Amino acid sequence: TWAEFKDRNTGKRFFFVNTHLEPAKTAKKKTHAEQAALILGEIKSQNTAKLPVILVGDLAATKFSKPNAAHDAFVKAGYIDPLGNKYKQKTAKGIHAEKVVNGVWNSINYFEEKPQKVGGAYELGSYLDYILVSSSRIRVLEWKTVVGRLDAKGRFADTLPSDHHLVRAVVVLP
Repeated sequence: TWAEFKDRNTGKRFFFVNTHLEPAKTAKKKTHAEQAALILGEIKSQNTAKLPVILVGDLAATKFSKPNAAHDAFVKAGYIDPLGNKYKQKTAKGIHAEKVVNGVWNSINYFEEKPQKVGGAYELGSYLDYILVSSSRIRVLEWKTVVGRLDAKGRFADTLPSDHHLVRAVVVLP
């Protein structure tokens, strides 16, 4: 899905895209690359004003997926992942987001009792859910994995509404 938005305060317009790719379990090897190509084509044909683009969604693959075909296609097309998310990326050095909150948690929770993180030497979690921006001129002030309240034992204190955590970003348009 896509929509064109206008910021009421600044009057700046942007193009927003939301997607959910075929789950990895049922997708054929080339499916995610083909889906990314379709999305990029749709953005090109619909965003005739060439507005800044914010692209979000479940790309059905993580930084541990080889290939991470849709993510790789979007990055090759010039989109920026505020967290970097290069293959097996361990550190948060050189990322585009100015601040990362709860970045160690994975974006998928599988309705487990506790939030999961990659662990070990990894400073950032593993994400199926992405927020991409079309230009380095779009500032990402904050990127957050919203995990909800945790109790004293590190378990979720509330009922999980989804098997994925919300990911959100605070951006400033150019």
